[in-house]
Amino acid sequence: MYLNIEKVVSEHIFRIEDKGVDITVKGRITEKDDPDNDKRFSWTVSHYYSGTDTHIHRPGATAALTFEMAKDVMFGYIQNFNTLNIEQNKYY
Repeated sequence: MYLNIEKVVSEHIFRIEDKGVDITVKGRITEKDDPDNDKRFSWTVSHYYSGTDTHIHRPGATAALTFEMAKDVMFGYIQNFNTLNIEQNKYY
């Protein structure tokens, strides 16, 4: 059996208003309880968005070496968020 343990080290609530639509997106940064893993931090968000097309932008790289790197990438994703097409993250 493989057991992966992560602890939540940071949670954020983003209230986004775009084109008259208001949405609350939650974000979370976790740390793996594995000192041998060089990418111990990861992030996730409660919702995904699409750009100018209908293709949903799911983040490809969510693992990071440091907490600061994970936070910067997550905040960058949120800064580009729009309400054209939204999909809930079923794993959040």
